[in-house]
Amino acid sequence: MCRLNVRCHKSGDAVNLFWSWRRQLRDGRESDEFNQLKLDIQGLLLTQRSDGWRRGLEGSGDFKVRTMRSMLDDKTLPSKGTTRCNTFVPKKDCVFIWRAEKDRLLTRNNLDKRNVHLHSLFLSNM
Repeated sequence: MCRLNVRCHKSGDAVNLFWSWRRQLRDGRESDEFNQLKLDIQGLLLTQRSDGWRRGLEGSGDFKVRTMRSMLDDKTLPSKGTTRCNTFVPKKDCVFIWRAEKDRLLTRNNLDKRNVHLHSLFLSNM
């Protein structure tokens, strides 16, 4: 098992990583990603406490998946509303309604936005 406290030692402001690689790092992307990792953990503070997730976005500082998912949804999803599917309605109808709400139906205009040219398809007379 690889533990961070075995591989990472901090002296002053510098973080030194000690890895036992099977092979040497390649130049380019591998090397760049490893250097970025070293930069990312420069502010790392190692303690003797048990491991856990902490974050500063919530008052308690505890990591909660529900809170993180909600925050990511707020940042990435275009609308705030949720789509609930009624179990009495067939799933294909629920999917159709969801696509209609998101303007994701396969209409001529939506296909054109995605660079799908109908003149090359058999649907051109529809």
